[in-house]
Amino acid sequence: MSSTSFTFLNATGTPGLSQSDAKLMRAHITRTNFANRRQQLTKARTAKERELGLLTQDVLADPPPADLLLSTPPKDPYRYAQFLSRFWSFVFLDGGNYPSSPGEEAWIQLLVSEAALAEVSMAIGIRHWSPDASCQEKAVAHSCKAANIIIQHIKSKTAHASAILGAVLSMAIGERLVHNDLVWNIHVDGLANLITERRSQGEYDLPPVLCNFLILDSTNDVFSFPLAYHRKIIDAIRAYGSQPICSIANMSDSLVQLRKLIDTHRKSSSGSDVREKEIGKIWNSLLCQARSLRFDDNPFVQATSRAIELILYVSWCPQLEANLTLLASELKDALCRLPVRPCLFMDITSSQLMLGAVAAGEGSQIRAWFVARLRRAVLALRSRGWVRPLEILEKGFVSNDWLVASFRALWKELDS
Repeated sequence: MSSTSFTFLNATGTPGLSQSDAKLMRAHITRTNFANRRQQLTKARTAKERELGLLTQDVLADPPPADLLLSTPPKDPYRYAQFLSRFWSFVFLDGGNYPSSPGEEAWIQLLVSEAALAEVSMAIGIRHWSPDASCQEKAVAHSCKAANIIIQHIKSKTAHASAILGAVLSMAIGERLVHNDLVWNIHVDGLANLITERRSQGEYDLPPVLCNFLILDSTNDVFSFPLAYHRKIIDAIRAYGSQPICSIANMSDSLVQLRKLIDTHRKSSSGSDVREKEIGKIWNSLLCQARSLRFDDNPFVQATSRAIELILYVSWCPQLEANLTLLASELKDALCRLPVRPCLFMDITSSQLMLGAVAAGEGSQIRAWFVARLRRAVLALRSRGWVRPLEILEKGFVSNDWLVASFRALWKELDS
């Protein structure tokens, strides 16, 4: 790493300067130092990436300009929308053109419409862009600004709006990515309360972005590493009547219990016919439920139903034989049909992508697709200075059952 050069100035007792003027001068020097430091870090990181050859044609060739990450966003609505589009393209998709679909365009417009959601988005993106101090400081500033805006919404009784629910959801995701369980639980409680408050204010629908994310995240909950999914949130949603996420949640709960039964059965020194019959009964029931959702109108439900089927077959496959590569291919197709592209952080923490890689046949093109999606996220984050991007998973997936052990073997492959 290149040597760091700072300019220090002691303004104490400087002739002709008042205390306030001296303070302003020190502030100016500090800003200049940080600006110079950011330029040095950007040049050093770019040179290192090119030397190591970590970036491919599919990965961003040059880091985004400093003004994108560290400057104040423009106030003009049109320029602000362009700024957020560039930000998402560079930071979350690593150079992919965003938006590229009506669903993604709607998301950008939602960001533009609510400052709290936009600030949270920038906080998460900058926080995980680089471990560099300047990025971390800027991320904290965005987080504080978002929190203050949300507090104002709560005081004015407008915090139940769709964009604010999205902001609190995003806050929970951001804290989960750094394993801050204390703050994560605070955001989960807050989101559940706002969902309840929304209904009491006479709004009887829920934003699709919230429910669709929870549907996908329910698969992560099966492995005890949800990004935002929590029973408190699901219970608050149940008051809204029949919702696809509620059916998925019921299946997720049953799947958790089934995996515990299977784990107990396999660890038992003597097999139990009674337990095996119980496992078979729950297994068949869940398989029928998952298959019934295959042709649901909601593409997020379609993807999750395939993921549930894969978990069932990989965890416990009775005498029934299944072509797991074909099922993994169906999961791949379902993920490709989603109206919005997941960001790098969603890919690297996606148990659905890991399931596809583990289930598909070794050497198959289907497995290669899942591995490539995961590896792309790993390489992109590593190129930004994160030495161990897979540490997110190592700390999150703590179970020792056979399927999670297969995930760990996959992580070693990705890390090689």
